[in-house]
Amino acid sequence: MLRKGLCAFVVLVAVTAGAYAYVNRVSRLDTWEIAFSSKPPRVLEVTEGGSLSQYTYVIYEVTNKTSEDIDFYPTFQMEADNGKVFTAGIYPTVFAQLSKRMGKDLLSFSKITGIIKSGETKKGVAVFKGADPAADTLAIYVTGLSGDFTLKKTESGKLVALYKTFKLCYARPGDEFQASLDPVTLKSTEWVWRE
Repeated sequence: MLRKGLCAFVVLVAVTAGAYAYVNRVSRLDTWEIAFSSKPPRVLEVTEGGSLSQYTYVIYEVTNKTSEDIDFYPTFQMEADNGKVFTAGIYPTVFAQLSKRMGKDLLSFSKITGIIKSGETKKGVAVFKGADPAADTLAIYVTGLSGDFTLKKTESGKLVALYKTFKLCYARPGDEFQASLDPVTLKSTEWVWRE
């Protein structure tokens, strides 16, 4: 009986150690990081099918200051003060208008993704549709600026990957009328972990 209990204990310790080693082996910290800067979110009004649509966009720059080339595949999400989250999408009509206004060095999502060479800087735009133009605060989350991720066990025992994500918080007082003219102020930035 004692022998069975001891065997069960040894197996439990081995499984626990294996799971711990697995989590640490898969997690990646202090790998690489891309330098990021951006302008405050702005609203662009576009006439589509006879009606006016509003898009929120963020112009940004990324620079690879590491000594190696890096695969850059960003994800941009915007959270309004009502808790709704919007993911940046591809809107050719909006990009065409912004490219005319901002210059030809502005890259679309499909052009900015991929390899960023060591020392290279690229300028891109993240475009969101459907965001509340009356929101007083906005949080922008940018994933893909760091190679760091870790694994976390949920309460149900499921392992989920958390990625190092850059968060920018903005204040935007005003209302839904002429939202393109409302001032937007950066309040804080921080690194957070998100799925």
